[in-house]
Amino acid sequence: MQTIRYRGAQTAILGLLLLSSLAFANDRHPEYDGRIESHAPAGCVNYKLWFFRLYRAEVWSDSVPLSDVDYGLTLIYDYEFSRHDLVWASISEMARISNRSKSDFESVRLKLEKIMQGVSRGDRFSAWRSDDKTLEFFFNGEPVGILDQEVELFLAIWLSEKSRKPELARRLLDGKCN
Repeated sequence: MQTIRYRGAQTAILGLLLLSSLAFANDRHPEYDGRIESHAPAGCVNYKLWFFRLYRAEVWSDSVPLSDVDYGLTLIYDYEFSRHDLVWASISEMARISNRSKSDFESVRLKLEKIMQGVSRGDRFSAWRSDDKTLEFFFNGEPVGILDQEVELFLAIWLSEKSRKPELARRLLDGKCN
């Protein structure tokens, strides 16, 4: 009888923890306070390699479909990546999508080297687009820099039909979360 009560208490505690983590996952990130009213992402997808979730991408906006400006893209990491990994992957994808050489993005690479840093499980990078030429970056809610070059191309890594996973880009923009 005591075992049943103990397991019942365990189940109740695990249920509460799960509910609180789900509520936290849908809470608006502080970098979006004062920018949008929504308290849940407009769209989200999980990026996986085989069975391992690498990160979750979220689009934050008060409108679906997205307007040309006033939206955010957040990546919440489940895996550890170095600054070099993140910058290299971004520049490689921008070059691939645009059919240009990586060397064409040297000034963007230098800016991203200053903005990005290594990430661990739970770390969050966000980029807020308030106009056509500017992305304001945040790391775990704190401002870390501004990208004012190749903004469209940077966002295309996740939000365009030319992205590495166009089906995920479509799902990210469809106004639903998986």
